[in-house]
Amino acid sequence: MVTKRITIDYNSVLKAKIYFFFKRSIWRYLFAILPIAYIFPLNPPGFLLSGLIYFFIFTIVILVPLYHFSSVRMAKKIDFDAEVTFTDAHIVVVHKNRQSTEIKEWTWIRNIDITSNNIWLVTNEVPRFLISLSKNNLSENERLFFEEIKRKKPAA
Repeated sequence: MVTKRITIDYNSVLKAKIYFFFKRSIWRYLFAILPIAYIFPLNPPGFLLSGLIYFFIFTIVILVPLYHFSSVRMAKKIDFDAEVTFTDAHIVVVHKNRQSTEIKEWTWIRNIDITSNNIWLVTNEVPRFLISLSKNNLSENERLFFEEIKRKKPAA
């Protein structure tokens, strides 16, 4: 059993957006930039390096401000402050700001991604909701609990 307080704020929303960007979106953006680099290559660097330059400019000029402002907006919109208890059977969400309790099955979690620094729990909600647990804040037993749940859970 693992109990953690989960709050949604600007940092957690931005962290989730960056996670999904590197997990899924980066390749889509890179492949979308390639036709532009092919049609309008920069003279000295050539086609592929032009694509990387265009991607870098696109990221700085468009994506960084977009992710910042959408994170601010989502943090204000999503009002989530809860004590979440993960057990083998289910997940109990006790909302601090709404004075309510939800009991969710493990089907609520779409995917568990364990990296060197974090445990990422992606939910089956729209919009995507990500619970990020830093391994530094988890005990060895808590880390093993999530690894065991990941082994039991079929991949989504």
